[in-house]
Amino acid sequence: MNGSVVVFVVGMVVLPLVLAEFGDWCPWLAARLVRWTARRLPDAASSSRYEEEWTANLDQVPGKLARLLAAVGYLACLPAMRRSIRLQLTPHVLPVPPALGTAQGSAVQFLASEAGIRQFLDIRVDMPAAVRTHELAWAIRPDSRIFYAAGSPALLPEALPQPYLQGSAVDQVTADPRDANVVLSLSARTLDFSQPIAVLLGGLLSHLSDNAEVKAIIGLLMQAMPSGSYLVLSESASLLHGDRDDQDARQGPADTSVARLSARVAHIIDGFELIEPSRISSSRELPGASLSDVGMSCVIARKS
Repeated sequence: MNGSVVVFVVGMVVLPLVLAEFGDWCPWLAARLVRWTARRLPDAASSSRYEEEWTANLDQVPGKLARLLAAVGYLACLPAMRRSIRLQLTPHVLPVPPALGTAQGSAVQFLASEAGIRQFLDIRVDMPAAVRTHELAWAIRPDSRIFYAAGSPALLPEALPQPYLQGSAVDQVTADPRDANVVLSLSARTLDFSQPIAVLLGGLLSHLSDNAEVKAIIGLLMQAMPSGSYLVLSESASLLHGDRDDQDARQGPADTSVARLSARVAHIIDGFELIEPSRISSSRELPGASLSDVGMSCVIARKS
């Protein structure tokens, strides 16, 4: 049998059989590769989740060879996914900023660590952003999303970093914080309004003396928030809790009951569930609290 016959047999008979056999093996190889890739993720929950998700995706891919190529794509993404999941599993390795010593900083810590909030709408009316909410939130929940709004660039944090974890985000805008509809519209590009959000309002009560206007602004903001969202009012202790509390705040935390709220604040947050301890005061004894932070306090309320 001469060479041309061998070439003909290989090209017309053997090669098609090999390719057909390889094609039949592709779905099996793809499934095994997906399973192997998923089981190389850092924790069992992620492995189980992604193995199920990737296997379901493979079933939607037309063609046998295409399924194998899709599985190879998952394998190529494995190193980046391992790094991302490790960051989520070990958020404690990130440094906690000094701003934790402020009243609002303590409120953000409570919301991120104990209330499980991963989204923050930080609205600055008449107070500079001494508390860098994104730093505090990311130190506890690296996948948090934060949006700042203020009437002046001077009230906004400088040099916002790029989010380093998939799912996290941070952005800001200069807009009149009293125009709730504008703030809500612009923040929708960063925040997911189907999930709980913490609305942080700094200086609103001291900036506006008209209780009806304050209640209307808060009403518009919180009406757009889903159930389980939080409202945080950050003001001087004397404004939130009465003149006597201003002195108490300099000495340390005081009674946090609803009865200690000023009549004005109680009226404004009527309809919300007050969180105890609702008042988180900063004092000179707290690390990171500056002179301007002394006597500041927060009220935290939840939308049911």
